[in-house]
Amino acid sequence: MVLGWYEPNPTTAEGVKDQVVEVQGEVEQAKKDIDAAEQAIETLEGSVAEAEEAIDNINDALYGTGEGEEAVAGLVERVETLEDEMDAVQPDVETLKTDVAGLKTAVGNVYTKEETYTKEDVNDLVSNAISGVFHFRGSVESFDKLPTEKAEGDVYQVVDKEYAWNGTEWVELGFLVDLSSYATRTYVDDAVKAVADDLDLAEEAIEALQGVDETINGRLDGHDEAIEDLQGADTAIGERIDGIEEDITALIEEDERLAGLIEGHDDRIEALETAKTGFDTHFETVDGQIKALQNADTDFVQQFAAVNGTIEALGLADEGFTTKIGTLENYVGTPTGNLGALYPAVESLNQRLNDIVAEGGEPNQLNGISINGTLVPVNDSLIAELPVFAGATAGLVPVAANELTDYHFLSATGNWTNPFGDLGNLTVKEYVDKAAEEIVVEWSAI
Repeated sequence: MVLGWYEPNPTTAEGVKDQVVEVQGEVEQAKKDIDAAEQAIETLEGSVAEAEEAIDNINDALYGTGEGEEAVAGLVERVETLEDEMDAVQPDVETLKTDVAGLKTAVGNVYTKEETYTKEDVNDLVSNAISGVFHFRGSVESFDKLPTEKAEGDVYQVVDKEYAWNGTEWVELGFLVDLSSYATRTYVDDAVKAVADDLDLAEEAIEALQGVDETINGRLDGHDEAIEDLQGADTAIGERIDGIEEDITALIEEDERLAGLIEGHDDRIEALETAKTGFDTHFETVDGQIKALQNADTDFVQQFAAVNGTIEALGLADEGFTTKIGTLENYVGTPTGNLGALYPAVESLNQRLNDIVAEGGEPNQLNGISINGTLVPVNDSLIAELPVFAGATAGLVPVAANELTDYHFLSATGNWTNPFGDLGNLTVKEYVDKAAEEIVVEWSAI
């Protein structure tokens, strides 16, 4: 915008009108330039807001959950974009500074009220200049009504214009101007002051933006340092990964070593199983010796009947009964053993029975029976519906509690027949109840 110096022509009303119009136009242009400056400032503030948002995004990238080279690369790219945006905004700031400086200079060139002419001043000057030359003669309705008889210097008013006879023709001397729609000196003064105030605000905004620019540059420097720290962290992570890979290699080697140990353990287990097979064979031999003693020694059978009565009284409920029977096996398994030594064992069993009763135990109490070698709980299930029954026709073998592999209850007849009729109509519990008085304990090896 350019504001020129104007020197109003004081000799004509038209000249004054032109100058007023020019000044008013310059004032309006100054206001437009100020609006443009404010718009530029708003645009710049928007750019600063975008820059701050970009910085926030950088902070999110720096201190968020993302890690690794991808986050670092994205952060570097965003910082470069932000720097480009600041470089793009900077020329606008400089241009705005130049425009505002020119606007201040131009506004300062507008005439002040002390330097301009009023309507009265102009009229006085015009009257003084023409009072000795022109003679006002009156007014007519139109130009063609001007008189034909006239003298040089005669002046007539035609509507809003004045014409003078110069001796040859009527010339337009001047016209009336309605200045009601034009700016007054007060209006111009106020407008100029408003422009100056807006310029001051614009300068303050520019200074504030410069401060923001410096702050942004400082934050960018901090982000550059943070990027370097992230790059260092990335290097450390890489070294840590290398260490983990070495640990994995060591674990693989340890796994291979353990696999070799397990293979050796498998060989030892196989040897133990072979030894167990030999032990089972030896145990069968011992069982044969026990049966031979049972069949050959009548006195032993009588003593064992007493033992059976004791066992029946105990009800096979004592967890320690196995230990007692083991003691008997030691006696029986000795071919030259003294059968009279069984009496202390029987007395020990009787004492144990008394202890169980004293402790609240109940002899002759079963918790299950063995059907064809499979344990079945004593409950209300029909025997014929048990999967393990599978059409068996004889010899249900009840089993005492906690002694499921060492003692079988057999039918008193010893021939595995069922003395109770059709098993399909009996529950397991009913069978045990019916057999309570017809079963005896028989020593038997498994």
